[in-house]
Amino acid sequence: MKLTLNNFSLKYFSIDKDAIKDYVVFSENGTELKVDFSDGFDPTIIVAKKENELIISCPKKYFFRALGIAIKNKNKKSFHIIEKPRFKELTFFLDCSRNGVINFETFKNLVVKLALVGYNSLQIYMEDTIELDGEPYFGHLRGRFSSEELKQMDDFATNSGIELVPCIQTLAHFDNIFLWPKYEKVWDIYNVMMIGESTTYNLIEKIFKTLRQSLRTDKINIGFDEADGVCFGQYAKKHGVPKNRIKVIVDHLKKVLAIAEKYGFHASMWSDMFFKLAYNGDYYPDKDVTNDPLKKIKKLIPENVDLIYWDYYHDNKKHYDTMFQRHKALSNDLQFACGAWKWLGFAPLNNYGINRILPGLRSAIDNNIPKAIVTTWGDNGNEAPLFCIIPQIVVAAEYAYTNGFNLSNIKKTCKELFFASYDDFISLDLPNRINYELSGNYSCNPSKYLLYNDPVYGLFDYHTNDNYCEHYKNCVKIFKNAEKRNLRYRNIFVLEKTLCDYLGIKANFGNTLKALYEKNDKEGLEYFAKKTVPLAIKKLDAFIIAARESWLKDNKIFGLDVLELRLGGQRQRLKEITIRIKEYLDGKVDSLPELTQQALSFAYGEYEDKDIFKGLYAYMATPAFSLERR
Repeated sequence: MKLTLNNFSLKYFSIDKDAIKDYVVFSENGTELKVDFSDGFDPTIIVAKKENELIISCPKKYFFRALGIAIKNKNKKSFHIIEKPRFKELTFFLDCSRNGVINFETFKNLVVKLALVGYNSLQIYMEDTIELDGEPYFGHLRGRFSSEELKQMDDFATNSGIELVPCIQTLAHFDNIFLWPKYEKVWDIYNVMMIGESTTYNLIEKIFKTLRQSLRTDKINIGFDEADGVCFGQYAKKHGVPKNRIKVIVDHLKKVLAIAEKYGFHASMWSDMFFKLAYNGDYYPDKDVTNDPLKKIKKLIPENVDLIYWDYYHDNKKHYDTMFQRHKALSNDLQFACGAWKWLGFAPLNNYGINRILPGLRSAIDNNIPKAIVTTWGDNGNEAPLFCIIPQIVVAAEYAYTNGFNLSNIKKTCKELFFASYDDFISLDLPNRINYELSGNYSCNPSKYLLYNDPVYGLFDYHTNDNYCEHYKNCVKIFKNAEKRNLRYRNIFVLEKTLCDYLGIKANFGNTLKALYEKNDKEGLEYFAKKTVPLAIKKLDAFIIAARESWLKDNKIFGLDVLELRLGGQRQRLKEITIRIKEYLDGKVDSLPELTQQALSFAYGEYEDKDIFKGLYAYMATPAFSLERR
């Protein structure tokens, strides 16, 4: 059942009615909608229904949140609901640089849902995924957005009550452009730009110019985070290591801000660089240290930039309180960014994320921080589907408007506005929750490192056993049932089901194979080669198909190659087992030394026998990975 409004209600909607057809229908006999856009200083949202009349009173930026309230209560004859937003802006942050670039259909789907739960801003993270005039190598084959695409996205977002804000990089995180010799003169070290060079500022200006031509907003996030090696590479070779590195970095910031202002943008930036400069590289210094180092740096920070304190890791409100106090020693213009955890592989950690989002937002409210951002990063391949984090998206929004955690209301929001079962989406954590409860307060991602664990060398064989296989087999049953209850997200549950079906046989592959070889069980080895390996390949093939379908539902085609290369490599390594066993059984080789190696732990001390966290594929597939960039 949908919310039915009369045809006259269409005058309040800028968005095409087809975009909200899942929620609202218009007819002659529908409920009459009356809206008072109270765009004064009072941000209060009032939604009331009596008889055949629906009344909404709120600033225009909260209209879709109010509409979402009406949709959730559509079956009630009467109601009167009042909310006071805790943040001036609530932003959702979407990573479109770590392999996956959202397609337009999914973008529209996302925007409508975000607006209905109360997000009024959407930041799109674009390192090099912007098409620039005269820069054919910038974002080449990476799914970059054209100016026309950005304009189309901006139009749709604006009509949905969402401000589309670009997040770019102006110092570090340019991993991909340095593939090309074209950008040698822009390169300092690792993924960091060369400060002080005209070529650097020419490129940065092209980014600002393109965005100005494409978007309405006057806001921009200029990044500036995690540039730890700046000035120590090509800069040092050319100029020497600067005696006053802070000044060099701040001078660069001022040049970037001048370009931003030239194109009508007010900038914000991540705050970690200033903390690291003040506290010898530490973003989260000991709680007992003084704020004096920050006060010295504050004198250098330009006033025309807002700082964003980002923190995805702590579950203690006092920690956030302390960090906000420190940030106020740096700037009065602060924003806060929490994290919706989907960057661990193909499966999320929803509960773990919620347990960090809530204390962070609670502290931000208590410390009068006006703007909050919910980030969702796609580190190392953007493997997890976008909507797998629905519980985190909803929890953050509901807390931002109600200042509380009401589980029944959260579940209702998931069902009515996202068409999703909260409990089923929480169960998506299970592939990473083998030795911990779903609510476990420990970050680990066995579903990723056991997926990419080499089936011959078994770098992670120390961290698995047959219990893992049983766990994944049980997950298959859970996701089969969840799939039926969440048909709009069938791709997500099929993806997790096929992943677990593969891991149900593969999770302890190496230990099983090595045990057979150690016992010289030739009959067992032959069975393993002729039956177990082909079955594993069959299940892996099913997962590869599911991964492709899920990818294309959310993203442009670009980036799928990364997943297919990884999984295709895994497939070939499985075939290598059959080849090697046959060589051994036929007497072509007298031993298999790769199966005699000791399994070693990736952890130590009290964590040695626990599940671990490994984020990068390059550290999982082979021990031959080199840290050298070139």
